[in-house]
Amino acid sequence: MVALVCFLLSLWPQHFSTAQTDPELTNEDKAVFQAVLADFAKSKIEGSMVRGTKENWILVHHKSENRTFWLTDAQLNADLGSQYRIPPEIRENLRSRNLQSVSVPVLETKQIHVFDRNSFKPSETKPDFAGEDGIRQKYPQAKAWIWVYLPGYSRFRREAVVRFQFSPSPHGSSAIYSLQKKGQKWEIVWKKISHYV
Repeated sequence: MVALVCFLLSLWPQHFSTAQTDPELTNEDKAVFQAVLADFAKSKIEGSMVRGTKENWILVHHKSENRTFWLTDAQLNADLGSQYRIPPEIRENLRSRNLQSVSVPVLETKQIHVFDRNSFKPSETKPDFAGEDGIRQKYPQAKAWIWVYLPGYSRFRREAVVRFQFSPSPHGSSAIYSLQKKGQKWEIVWKKISHYV
């Protein structure tokens, strides 16, 4: 019996390929993020405390998220409602790619500034939101600060979904973007913003 279990475990890497679950920031990820974050930077976000500064630049935490609670079917479905849908293969890829954090400083552009949110003390007014008071003080012109998950892709990488959380927000906010690749360019199909109470 032990020999059989050992044999089956030895087959695991070959049988369950992780080729679609690469846990690093790829060139495709960079292109997807550029499309999403540029859109978010210029968008008016209704129902949030996101500031409409004329610069329209945002802060992105220097590492991707790996708290997979936000990627569960229950949480995704609650945020999406009945209007939007994420195919099962993209959901699975989204979860499997975000089991560990990866560095994202290559996302830095004129509109996107990378920072470390963990370098700020917890807010006195909202202790659950790490450093919000300090972030506001150090970056008064930032429209919002964001922590991203790596994108999830369809099998042939022609569709992608990006999820991220953002502040300032009284109880937290998140966004889900769906994109489709047309030629060599990623285009946004829909986006869903959620504010928590």
